[in-house]
Amino acid sequence: MSLVRRALSDLFTVTRTGVATYIGSDGLIKTAVNNTGRFEYDPVTRALRGLLVEDARTNGLLYSQDFSQAAWSKTNVTVGAAVMAPDGTMTAQKLTATAAVATILSQTWAATDTRAAFSVFIRRGTAAVHDLVLRNDTTATNLITATYTWATGVLTGTGARLMETLPGGWLRIELATNAGITAGNTLRTYAGFSGNVATAGASLYSWGCQVEAGAYATSYIPTTSATVTRPYDQIIATSLPWFQESEGTFFAEWLVRRPFTGADGFNRRVVQWGDGTTNNRGILYFQSTDGAPLGLIQVGAVNQATFSQAGGGNGVVQRSALAWRAGDFAWSANGVAALAGTVLDGVPVTPVTQLVLATDGASGNALNGYLRAVKFWPRRLSNAELQLATAA
Repeated sequence: MSLVRRALSDLFTVTRTGVATYIGSDGLIKTAVNNTGRFEYDPVTRALRGLLVEDARTNGLLYSQDFSQAAWSKTNVTVGAAVMAPDGTMTAQKLTATAAVATILSQTWAATDTRAAFSVFIRRGTAAVHDLVLRNDTTATNLITATYTWATGVLTGTGARLMETLPGGWLRIELATNAGITAGNTLRTYAGFSGNVATAGASLYSWGCQVEAGAYATSYIPTTSATVTRPYDQIIATSLPWFQESEGTFFAEWLVRRPFTGADGFNRRVVQWGDGTTNNRGILYFQSTDGAPLGLIQVGAVNQATFSQAGGGNGVVQRSALAWRAGDFAWSANGVAALAGTVLDGVPVTPVTQLVLATDGASGNALNGYLRAVKFWPRRLSNAELQLATAA
């Protein structure tokens, strides 16, 4: 038997129009073509992370990489010549403090939610530190602070912070909070100089500033004179000649890098099959609070089998598999002994007219991470096989 390599678009319809970025195999930020999947790589090791699937997000900052514009409030700061940015273009401007006085580079945003995430790509200049702050101007409160000391490579501050290394001496710093914000508050983002007294002539580089309503940062969304929204990724197959309703097993492997939080209120999808409604579906998914894997079989809006397992975590590759036949369901995650389902009528999902990857296919609930593998067997794997399939 000869095997044929198939592209994602050969099997699934991918829907997403508008700007969407990802990290390519060379470690640089790329812009995806409309309606195509985003396969992202680790910017340091260049290893494939997986298929990046995200919810819709809007970058609320204007001129996200052009600090010469009036949208950015500048005190004691000059904007100079550009160097190579994380996307390989010569668009990363040099920002220099002109005197030893309080120095500010900031922009405000009207919060649209009780959560906010602020992210910036930074690179070393001559300044000893790089200061980032997310502040609530309405309440006169610093929500999150971050100071990166270039000599030591140490990130300090308050609140939830995440750092990623990229080529060319760049780092992406992500700050996020789900406290201290009311929709409509004026939030201020400081992108390098936060009002402290700078050394005259001290310079730094910031690029790709982003603030979004959410409990964590997502992939970069460039802006100019207006805010920009990246729609969520929708990946659906409706031609399923290989699928068997009466008996089968689905397996999935995924990775989520960013911290989990219950603030978004949704359990995140990995694989879903069914008729496109919430009445008839099978799901491999995980809790948004802690990443714990879950499984579900639902027919006629009645749960036929539900599964859950403690575990998960940020930056941990996870695997789960769900097997079924009439009156016989089982599920395993991360190599733990298979669990039997709570069987009601014992009916497998029917009808199955679509397979959806990493979202619910309707409103999002996206993985917000990387789908690494999906497998289907047209039989109910044994419990021992389920445990082996999901082991590392």
